[in-house]
Amino acid sequence: MSKATDGFDFLGWRFRVNSRGVFKSTPSSKNYANIKAKIKATWKSGATTEARLKKIESQVRGWRQYHSRCDTRSAFTMISPLLGLA
Repeated sequence: MSKATDGFDFLGWRFRVNSRGVFKSTPSSKNYANIKAKIKATWKSGATTEARLKKIESQVRGWRQYHSRCDTRSAFTMISPLLGLA
């Protein structure tokens, strides 16, 4: 068992209660590392640039949709640097 303020990871999300007592859910570090690895692997594949971009677009769209119910500011801020948006 752990305190809610310590947080826990479940199904790719990090759940915790901050110091003001507000419940937060964000993508877990492991989930972020997984999407980062998928994007890098797709980019390094031997496919054409157009095919790689379509595949990455699909991966990011799915990741964002899955995490749409959590703290979206942190979720989308995490992924933006990978795509050259930051």
